[in-house]
This record gives sequence, C-alpha cells and structure tokens, in this order.
Amino acid sequence: MQVQNETNRFFEITNDAAVADEIGRIDAEIKSLRDSRKFLEDLLKSKQLTQVDGSQYRVTISYDIIRKVVDYRGMMAAKEWVPTRQLLAAHTKISRSDRVSVKGMTR
Repeated sequence: MQVQNETNRFFEITNDAAVADEIGRIDAEIKSLRDSRKFLEDLLKSKQLTQVDGSQYRVTISYDIIRKVVDYRGMMAAKEWVPTRQLLAAHTKISRSDRVSVKGMTR
C-alpha cells in the first residue's frame, strides 16, 4: 500500500523544478543506501561468512570469482614478440570479485 501512496504523491507534483528536486532527492537516497549496503557487505566479508540467515532475509556470499583477461593486442605490439610465460603474465589482468546475494526467507 505504501508504493501506491508514493505513486499518488508524484502525481501531485506539477512544477518541473519540483520534479527535478524530487529526482535529485531520490538519487541521493539511493547513493546513501548503496554506501550502507557496501559497508554491511564488507562487514560480513571481513568475517569470511558464506551464509547468514536473518529473520526475514538470507544473505549468501560467494568468494573469489576470478576473471582473467589477456591483452593479446598488447602482446603483439611488443617489440620482440616471443611467446613466453613472462610476456603472457605481463599482459594478463586478473580481476577478483565477491558476489553477495539476498533472498527473502520463506515461511
């Protein structure tokens, strides 16, 4: 019911400047919520937890999802191109990410 009330409230805004201000307010709120979520995710990650069950939500964390990207153009641009492990390592970018998923608890 709260979503319906929010939607009705937006129809009452007729001034374009007020619409712009409302968009800015919502954007700032979203950024603040993202920062809060990131802080809380990092708190759980620092404890190396993989799953935490709350009374309403379950949070699951998957660690070390690794992606390797090789810059073949950079390797080919090397002055003396000799395929070696050192050349491959110098042109390989490894990115690490942890995935956090949130699901509602079913009753």
